[in-house]
Amino acid sequence: MRVVAVAFLVACGGGEARLPDEGAPPALSGPLLSFDATAAAAANSDALPPGFTTPQLTVCAPDVSRGFLTELIEFGISDPQVPYEWAPIVPGPGAGRPTLEQPEFYISGTVKVLGRSRLDFRPPHPFGFDTTWDIVADEPFLDMVYNRAGDPNDGDTIHCELESGLYPDAAFGLAPAPGDRALMKGAWIFDCGHPAYESELHPPTFVAFARVEGGATVSLAFANPYRSSQLYGRADLVASFDDATRFDQPGVAPFTGTLGAEIIRAAFDEIEQFELHALVDATHFEPITWFVCAPAPKPAGATLEYSYRFVARTGVTVSAATRGDSGCLRFRAEMGTTYRPAAPARVDYMWAWSQINAEASAQYGQTIDVRELALDALAGSGFTNDIHALHEDVPLLVDQYAPLQPRAGAEADAPTALVAGADDQPFPFYGRVRVGWR
Repeated sequence: MRVVAVAFLVACGGGEARLPDEGAPPALSGPLLSFDATAAAAANSDALPPGFTTPQLTVCAPDVSRGFLTELIEFGISDPQVPYEWAPIVPGPGAGRPTLEQPEFYISGTVKVLGRSRLDFRPPHPFGFDTTWDIVADEPFLDMVYNRAGDPNDGDTIHCELESGLYPDAAFGLAPAPGDRALMKGAWIFDCGHPAYESELHPPTFVAFARVEGGATVSLAFANPYRSSQLYGRADLVASFDDATRFDQPGVAPFTGTLGAEIIRAAFDEIEQFELHALVDATHFEPITWFVCAPAPKPAGATLEYSYRFVARTGVTVSAATRGDSGCLRFRAEMGTTYRPAAPARVDYMWAWSQINAEASAQYGQTIDVRELALDALAGSGFTNDIHALHEDVPLLVDQYAPLQPRAGAEADAPTALVAGADDQPFPFYGRVRVGWR
């Protein structure tokens, strides 16, 4: 471990090191916590393909009345149209692999509500069910909002989701509450599980929140290291980040393709148990700049007082500066070529048929026996043999990972420091900030 720039101390005089001053900030997207509004909106525009006018619902399916998973119940398993639960509104560059390297989009706004999901489709949630936020978007980002008419979020509010194990808010010491400021940059998708589809930021790669406590702005910022690729393959491929060919290996496919292949293999007695291994994609981010500002107005004769502490893996740098007498600190994070993601330790999760049925029934709104549906589909295709993988006492095998753990003291903004080379923790970076008037 190396500790870098420990001399960045609270600016209270006494000969201590002071941050560089970069002058007045640009036009910000909101109070307390902001992006450069003009630059972020321009970056969002640049990420759109030529000729883009509005999100197309058909990125989910040609038949936009279908829902992920629910179409298998309503239309059968032989003709699925919805390969992804979360379809990129702007796909990645690879033909046939839209969920990989998809462009990321900025958004800032105010937290409307925090949620804890009790029900998610388990295979692409190996880090736990989602922590969710509804965010009232700032004006420069309202074009990110696309909700069905009459929805409570229609017009100005976007839904954001991140697996709970990727955001240990108890360890970070800041769970967002209504009224908090929020910044995010991440995947702009349609949730294909619930026609009519709505746009979400899911998952974010960069996350920041801020609120006023004790007369000062307190803020958390971190980079999420992983997302589900929504592609499935062999267990040895799930976190083999150094293998550039793993997504092109035989058998790697979206859920519906993998499920169909597994059912056919089971019918021919080629497997004793279904296995669904979601390949984890390591996130990477472009340099990102954000601002944390003291509460306004500035009291007469006051001076700025601040402290912050960031921890980063090798290859990630975080820098800070003041911005004139605005009361704002500028932070910038960059990921270089020497960054290597930590490989999470996968464990088997035995997904019992009773649990699958309970979760599917709750999501669909009526009682479903998934195992019987599979047996009926096979019988309709002439497979009436005893299929071991579909025995009631043979669970499906899916993946699970322990919640990510930062270092002890992740909730602290002091002693002020930028800690580099912290490869004993998985986040590209995380940190806390406090800034106010003295």
